[in-house]
Amino acid sequence: MSTLNLSRLDLISKMDLNKIKWENRASSNCYAFALGFDIAEKDICESAYCPGVIGGSKINLPSMYSFSLDDLISCIETDLDYLGIDFRENATLDDLKDGEWLIALYVSYLFSHRKDRLSDYHFLRLFDDGTWYHKNGFYGRVINLDTKRKVITDPLTCELRNREFIKTYALKLK
Repeated sequence: MSTLNLSRLDLISKMDLNKIKWENRASSNCYAFALGFDIAEKDICESAYCPGVIGGSKINLPSMYSFSLDDLISCIETDLDYLGIDFRENATLDDLKDGEWLIALYVSYLFSHRKDRLSDYHFLRLFDDGTWYHKNGFYGRVINLDTKRKVITDPLTCELRNREFIKTYALKLK
């Protein structure tokens, strides 16, 4: 387990959910973007932007070649709990409550014919303008376009290469 260089309160104080122009483009990923952390990963800890690391999960996702959806979800929820972020699964824009924001989770399977092992994950975040933005890994730009260069207005219908939509989360700081 990595030791964090920033406290939970320091991390929360640096969250910015309205930011699209990402300063730490080369040192953050889609997970950082979904949580509003435009902080260089190294300033938090090694592999901070791999689900489960910030929250100290017993599942060491960064060391795994492949992982299960249950492992991934457990790691995400461990981070949310540590950060003091309440979450609801499968929320929609219509049932969004005051102070909440929506993120969408996608996965890539290790083998296309088997759904039990994942090789990657991806996140989108909904903005006030009704479009979904995402950051394609480290070095990627923040964009609101899918693979076909269409503006993303619905995470269920957008196309993101070999990624499959899993669910949304409504998040809210406690």
